Amino acid sequence: MVNNKKPIPFSEFMQQALYDPEYGYYSTKKNIFGAKGDFVTAPQVSKLYSHCIARRCKKILQDLNADTILEIGAGTGAMAKDIVEYLDMPIKYYIYEPNNPPDNLPTNII
Repeated sequence: MVNNKKPIPFSEFMQQALYDPEYGYYSTKKNIFGAKGDFVTAPQVSKLYSHCIARRCKKILQDLNADTILEIGAGTGAMAKDIVEYLDMPIKYYIYEPNNPPDNLPTNII
């Protein structure tokens, strides 16, 4: 991963540390989410956090007369699922995952 002794910007270091195909955290770990993983995020514990975000999203979507949400780094997709259920309105929900999701994640959560 490190081929020289030149300093690199912090953003490049983080990109490599998280997403490098051979050594990156998200590329090499199989069970990173949940009780048996390295961490648990709020949407995995309760729908409350996702519903708070969804409530605000609904207001913004209505104010802008928009129908599209983009979530960056959706992980397990739990928050996406909860937001779509809460909104109960036709929307386009896109997920940008900087890296391929881990192999053990469900592909049909929404």
